[in-house]
Amino acid sequence: IDFSTPVRVPVTQTTPGIKNPTDTTWRLVPVLDNDYWNGPEILEIPPGQEVGCSLTYKPLAMTADEVPAEPAEGEDGEAVAQKTPFGRPTQHKGTVFIPLPDGTAVMYNLTGKAGPPNEEG
Repeated sequence: IDFSTPVRVPVTQTTPGIKNPTDTTWRLVPVLDNDYWNGPEILEIPPGQEVGCSLTYKPLAMTADEVPAEPAEGEDGEAVAQKTPFGRPTQHKGTVFIPLPDGTAVMYNLTGKAGPPNEEG
């Protein structure tokens, strides 16, 4: 799920709906792995209903438009998030993991781009 907003301006999107085919209410606990996003502590899905998880991206730091000429590698040779010469990542990345009562789960990759701040006035 892609997000884009000026820095320090929250933007909210909803995941695709999660269907509860049972006759009992589901109380799901979404797990977010990055501080740039937040969402509900509990996602409640009534019996027979389909509900998406509302996620808010509120970046406190800008991302950069520039991409380095060569891919960045960690100490073990594994690819790492690319950063510009200024040290800012080209995008913020995260995931939301939502375990379901039947033992399965859904997971969405989150990407965010934070542009220059809005002009005040």
